Amino acid sequence: MESILFILLFITVPFFLFTFLKLNNIDMFKPELFSITFWGYLFFAYIGIFPLYFGWDKYRVAAGITDKSIILFILIYSASAFVIISITYVVFMKVFKKFGQRINKFNSFKSWLPLNVYQSNFILLLLIFSTVVFMIYLFKIPEIPIFAQIKGYSTLEIKQFRSLATNDFSGSYYLYKLFFDTVYTLVCLSLFANYLVKRTNSSLRIFLISFFLSSFAAIYSTQKAPFIWLLIALLLTYLITLSRKISLKYIFRIGLAAIIFLFFFYRTFMGLQDRGALEVFGSMLSRAITGQISPAYYYLELFPKVVNYLHGTSFPNPNGIFPFEHYRLTVEVMNMKFSNLSDLGIVGSAPTAFWGEAFANFGYLGIIVSSFYIGILLTIVHLVFLHSKKSVFNIAVYVWMILEFNKLSSTGISNFIFNLNIISVLLIWLTFNYITFHRLKFKSKHT
Repeated sequence: MESILFILLFITVPFFLFTFLKLNNIDMFKPELFSITFWGYLFFAYIGIFPLYFGWDKYRVAAGITDKSIILFILIYSASAFVIISITYVVFMKVFKKFGQRINKFNSFKSWLPLNVYQSNFILLLLIFSTVVFMIYLFKIPEIPIFAQIKGYSTLEIKQFRSLATNDFSGSYYLYKLFFDTVYTLVCLSLFANYLVKRTNSSLRIFLISFFLSSFAAIYSTQKAPFIWLLIALLLTYLITLSRKISLKYIFRIGLAAIIFLFFFYRTFMGLQDRGALEVFGSMLSRAITGQISPAYYYLELFPKVVNYLHGTSFPNPNGIFPFEHYRLTVEVMNMKFSNLSDLGIVGSAPTAFWGEAFANFGYLGIIVSSFYIGILLTIVHLVFLHSKKSVFNIAVYVWMILEFNKLSSTGISNFIFNLNIISVLLIWLTFNYITFHRLKFKSKHT
């Protein structure tokens, strides 16, 4: 009986949502914030629950994910978040119907303005400064993980180097990452959109330099997802700049590129050199479909039965300004479930869909409130960029926001309450527009 309920719920929710969105004229094949976030959540935080329930993923079964009752609640919670976000977005878009009527005007190839000389200098300065910061960071870590792999270090040693370069980095890792991840990506997307509009050799050369730097920053730690997301971001930039819709042709191309890259990466850098192709593909599929949602099992297993609800202590507490000690939720969950990692000198992490942290803090009520909040946030961000000037830099900021919101399937709700990356990108965006406005105003007064 429970299995029948699971299957019915699993099928009914997407069917309801697609019908609801179609009736409200939401085009799910436009490269926009909500549509891409919807597809990302469906793929990374929903579909994978089905193989988890029926035990098809042997790796997750071996990791202890076997209780069907807990997995059923994962489906209920993930579906609840899915539905609340979608309904909230549609309702608030209708509330701001005057803004909503302008959606179709967002993608207009002829309206995109390329970078002028002042804007280009600003972007170039960001690229140079971020590269300097990245170099300083690389000199601070004992070994670059991807180089360690090439030198022939053991799998355990590579994991330790990766831990020392990320979760167990002795300095302010998030500040360094702000530049070699966030700013690098923003610059790369800006230069790509600029090339698509200008089509000059000089704009192509500077974009390729930026793409090379961004690509290395994405793979240096032997992580796989950042480079795939960089490719997806470039595709979205291409679609928006040239006023194209998402089609099977583009999905096939990006999918093929991702599969080739991941297959090579798994065989070369994940210790699977001696495994067959089918086994490698199985590992890739497991990581892609169930990798993000499976840690939710541990959250439901631990909270509140083993650990009391956190009541907000996992939320950001910059410089200890609030009267509580910050609880490193993803690290603590990993330590409780896989305590052997800390004995090996590896600081692991178990992030999952955004509602996992909301549940760990406030139970089901936290899921409802946080989903409503995300729906409103999606609406506001989308409307802000609908009304921004049609410059290639604004395309880059919009696409970067799409990438950030696709982390809903892999990071906690606190990432969308206080997010240094979003704040920094908005400051860069405001600075960019301030420089542009005042330069143009100064020029107009002296002509």
